[in-house]
Amino acid sequence: MLALDLSGNNFDAFQIPSQISRMTSLQRIYLMNTRVYGSLPLEICDLEDLEEINLHGTNVDKEVDSKFFACTISESLTRQGFYSSR
Repeated sequence: MLALDLSGNNFDAFQIPSQISRMTSLQRIYLMNTRVYGSLPLEICDLEDLEEINLHGTNVDKEVDSKFFACTISESLTRQGFYSSR
C-alpha cells in the first residue's frame, strides 16, 4: 500500500496541490488535523488506485464538484460530509 501521511504536521496552512495527481500509485492520503484549506483539486480523481482520503480536522471546503462522486474516493468523501450543490 502506498500512502501519503501528513497527519498532525506543523506546516503552515497549505492547499492540496493539483500536482498530487502525479503520484499515480497512491492508494491513501491522510491529512487529518492539519492546516490544509481551500478546495479539493479535481485532479485527485485521476488517481485510479486511490481508495481513501482522510481530511478530518482540516479546513478543506466540504462543497466539491459533482465529478468527485464518480471517483474511487466518493465513499470516503461522503463519510466525511463532503457534498455537491449540483
